[in-house]
Amino acid sequence: MKINAGGSFTLFAGTIARMPWTGQTNVSLVNNAVETLARGLAFELAPIRVNCISPGTVDTPAWDHLSPEAREALFAKARAALPTRRIGETKDVVDAALMVMQNEYMTGTIIDVDGGGLLNGYTP
Repeated sequence: MKINAGGSFTLFAGTIARMPWTGQTNVSLVNNAVETLARGLAFELAPIRVNCISPGTVDTPAWDHLSPEAREALFAKARAALPTRRIGETKDVVDAALMVMQNEYMTGTIIDVDGGGLLNGYTP
């Protein structure tokens, strides 16, 4: 594997790693493992940087398994509960990923892009 000087790996998990939902223990476990992997690889691969982006509720096709009514109900609940009062967008996650890729002093960091959901214990 060849990584350019100053290059990095950016992994993706989800805030469910630290705020599990009923019936989603397996998803929580995998996301927690990815966050732990990022921290461990930051040591193992140094000086290559490794960081992790951990989104909360973001409007993506991941919610397409829900009916339009159920999806909107979930998003309405999130908008009401989140301090930002809005659902995340793909751009929010991309902005965070670009930030950790460009900042050569960041490694082993988990960046929550969750509208403040972890602050108040919000889960979908």
